[in-house]
Amino acid sequence: MIPMANYTKTRLFSQTAAFGLSLVVVCVSSVSPNSLDKKQNISDHKHIQKRSLLTEDVDLVEVCSSIQSFEQLETAINVDLLTVEIHPEAWVFATKCRVPGKPCKGFDADIESICRPKKSWVQVYGRTSGDTWRPHWVAVDTACVCSIRKRRFPLSTGRIPLTGKNFLP
Repeated sequence: MIPMANYTKTRLFSQTAAFGLSLVVVCVSSVSPNSLDKKQNISDHKHIQKRSLLTEDVDLVEVCSSIQSFEQLETAINVDLLTVEIHPEAWVFATKCRVPGKPCKGFDADIESICRPKKSWVQVYGRTSGDTWRPHWVAVDTACVCSIRKRRFPLSTGRIPLTGKNFLP
């Protein structure tokens, strides 16, 4: 039988929260010094080495070349799918594909790939027709991403287009 001094005493508190869910809290009232020593000895034997985050260790390859620039947009689509006239003094930082629709670099022949723009929501000062100038969330090109899928058909028989529900976003 193990002496009582080696046990960790715990108390459970149970409380019914909103929506009939039960919440259980464990409070530790005392800890045995022997158990801490055993845990410390176990952790001494673990040899964990972190990965280096230096770029010298990895060859980085740009699979879809892109262009980044500040732009003045005339119109954009907002979160309500309405066309918004952008204020003439407003600038947005945009990232576009150099050649949209081009295959991505570095994939085997059995993988079909395409470079395409990725949009994000950006807040700009604008107005819809008949509205006053105010902040709007609009979609702006913010990245050039590579969409891939396994090639399903031989090239000689026609292909499913790389857009819409037939292709991974």
